[in-house]
Amino acid sequence: MGEWYYTTNNQQMGPISWDELRQLASTGLLHPSDMVWKEGMADWVKADRKDGLFSEKAVPRREGRDERYEEDRPRPRSRTGQDDDDYDDRPRRRRRPVSTGMPLGAKVAIIGGSIAVGLLILVVIIVLLVRGGNSAVVGPNHFNFTLFQGQERIFFVRFNAGQNVRATVTSQAAFNTDVDLFIMRNNGAMVASDTRVSKDCFVNFVAPATDTYRVRVVNLGPGQAICDLNIQ
Repeated sequence: MGEWYYTTNNQQMGPISWDELRQLASTGLLHPSDMVWKEGMADWVKADRKDGLFSEKAVPRREGRDERYEEDRPRPRSRTGQDDDDYDDRPRRRRRPVSTGMPLGAKVAIIGGSIAVGLLILVVIIVLLVRGGNSAVVGPNHFNFTLFQGQERIFFVRFNAGQNVRATVTSQAAFNTDVDLFIMRNNGAMVASDTRVSKDCFVNFVAPATDTYRVRVVNLGPGQAICDLNIQ
């Protein structure tokens, strides 16, 4: 005689007999969380709370979980403190901290570039010293400098037309060094020169025009010469 009602997928089914109800439970068509009721009961109850409905053998299992106790187990809580059916309890990977510093490659490139620039500046200074020797301005149109064999220095001095110019080079040298003196206009025209084989030079001339003149001192050697150029 059918006297039992049950719910499945939120639908009321029945009436069926007790044996039929147990058969549904044993085949998994009736779940422990489904509701059952018959006349004389005060209210519907969960199927797994009805004695004798589910035997140990007939309890269906899903993915290793015991459905009989599924509803009684505490649900994991979300970060907001509320029950969350979609809560994912898998372990999370820690994010690697984002580096805000400069990458190592960029640091190496900057250091390497700084070293290269420093070496280039050093090479330029050495070349200038080798080509021109040490020099110093003593006063207006008065210069001290050192020339190695084969080196020369050029100075630019402005003379007015008709100006009487006197230029001398006095050198200190350990050998019989030959130092020559040339004075030219800015266009390359020769005005005066002293090419004697001597470590000292002297020229005296009248400036033919107002212009910037090139005063060129050359050390033909042998050895170096510490020169003092004085233009009046």
